[in-house]
Amino acid sequence: MPGLTAQPAVAGAAAPPQSPPAGSIRSLLHRRDFRAFLLARMAPALAGGALSVVLGFHLYALTRNPLDLGWLGLAEAVPALGLVL
Repeated sequence: MPGLTAQPAVAGAAAPPQSPPAGSIRSLLHRRDFRAFLLARMAPALAGGALSVVLGFHLYALTRNPLDLGWLGLAEAVPALGLVL
C-alpha cells in the first residue's frame, strides 16, 4: 500500500544497522582482516620513524655534537638511497 513504511517488529525496538555500500572505505574498515592488514602496514612505518628520532636524541645526549647527528642522518639515508637506485 502506498504511504506505508516498514516498522520494527517490536514497538520501541531499533531497526537493524545497515551495512555500508560495497566498495567504500567504510565497508573495508568493517572487515577484521583488513583492519589487521592496515595495522600491520602502519605499525612498522611508525616504529621506524620513532626509532630515527630516538636515535638522534640519544646520540645528541651522549655527544652534544650536531655534526654527529649529521653523520647519523647520512648513515640512515645512504642505504635507503642505495636501495632506491
